[in-house]
Amino acid sequence: MRQWDSAGRAAEVLAQCEPWAPVEHLIIYTVERMNDDQAHAMMAKGRRILARIPGVREVFTGEAIKEGAKYRFAGWCV
Repeated sequence: MRQWDSAGRAAEVLAQCEPWAPVEHLIIYTVERMNDDQAHAMMAKGRRILARIPGVREVFTGEAIKEGAKYRFAGWCV
């Protein structure tokens, strides 16, 4: 940062910028031809991939608790 003479200028930059509104992205889905272990492995891989996107702060995945739910899995990121 010192190379471009920007060190110590965060307050100045923040004063001139408009903050972005946070976005939440939700995905609900059911998988076919996968057992529970495969589905959980897929969700873990998805969490790793989504977490590397710049600006993504948190990634969550989960499973429906209601028996017979239309969608069995969910993933969302903030």
